[in-house]
Amino acid sequence: GPGGDPLHVEEMIAALAICADATHPQHAAAAASHGAHLYAASVMIDEDGYTRKVGLLQNYAKVHRMSVMMANYAGATGGWLSAGKSAIWSEDGRQVIASTGAEEALVIAQKQAGKWTGSVHPL
Repeated sequence: GPGGDPLHVEEMIAALAICADATHPQHAAAAASHGAHLYAASVMIDEDGYTRKVGLLQNYAKVHRMSVMMANYAGATGGWLSAGKSAIWSEDGRQVIASTGAEEALVIAQKQAGKWTGSVHPL
């Protein structure tokens, strides 16, 4: 869809994407044009589409100079098996952290003094 209003969290502006939205470069471009610092996508990507779709998200980070967060569904749904591997990329497109598979986990990234750190916490 066209996207909703950005979220203001403290001094950061976040834009949300739902699954297929994240596969349309114009969606991320619109988020960036509205001042987003973070593009947060909730998705369901299987192994077959994972490399291509993650490449899009990583590219959004580099092109638009905004961090990108991808929360990928963990497990099976509707006959599809998710790849999992939720991830976060910094503004230069570098992967900060990612989970290793389709396990349920909390993926956390933090930026302090210009430096990113990340961790994965299995649930």
